[in-house]
Amino acid sequence: LALRVLAGPDGIDSGVVPVPFPKRTPPLEGLKVAWYTDDGMSKPTAAVVATVKAAAKALAGAGCTVTEERAPSLAEAYQVTMGYLGRKHMNHDRLMRRWDTYRSAVLQFMTRFDLILSPVAPDIAPLSKARVV
Repeated sequence: LALRVLAGPDGIDSGVVPVPFPKRTPPLEGLKVAWYTDDGMSKPTAAVVATVKAAAKALAGAGCTVTEERAPSLAEAYQVTMGYLGRKHMNHDRLMRRWDTYRSAVLQFMTRFDLILSPVAPDIAPLSKARVV
């Protein structure tokens, strides 16, 4: 939906190559959408919950099959990612086995849906001139 904005080149990251997009947007009708507001680790604010729910409702109104369901083992992904990013006490082989197990579970989940709608953070970003206390 917002792929042109999210995936387009930014002129800074050399890893992002320009990819031509189709001239027309494919229809939303019939897409299978999973959505959730709570990742099981941090509670989202009411504003975030309301926004995700409104987006899910809009997708349903556009003809999508919308199901409230969270991807499995998100907390496990967090733990494995933290291990990968430098926790010395984790055994590398064990870490990679855990990651493979997690990846397999999520890929299985993803085969059932065309789109996963969820918050990227539990709260909205502060205004650029806001003072964080």
